[in-house]
Amino acid sequence: MIVNRTKDVTGPAVLSVYFREPGSTLQELQTPSSSFQGFAKAPQPAEGERVLTIDMKNLGSEKILEELLSKSGAVPVRPSPQDEADIAELRDLERIGEVDRERVKRKTDAEKREKRLIAQAQSEAAAIRAAL
Repeated sequence: MIVNRTKDVTGPAVLSVYFREPGSTLQELQTPSSSFQGFAKAPQPAEGERVLTIDMKNLGSEKILEELLSKSGAVPVRPSPQDEADIAELRDLERIGEVDRERVKRKTDAEKREKRLIAQAQSEAAAIRAAL
């Protein structure tokens, strides 16, 4: 993936997606590095490739995806039942993690409060001894 950013927000915002034609062989190509000064222009398609371009200017991600699917003929891949189970398990782990983080934070805050109170009591005791 090549990213070509510029500071000129009035310029184009083009997404170029390269597709290899069926039966063509992959050639070793020199891929330009990404640039933040506008130096990494999209290369011409190689032999056996076609390029699909999408003008992303002022489009949200949903519209960009919609145009990509429309122009490329791609279809979304739905998660398998195993993928759905894995996703549900990850969500459960995230919820458990949030509960654990809150519990650890309460414990840590209580320990810090206890240390502050002990330090304050020691300071007051030292002040009383010094006053005697």
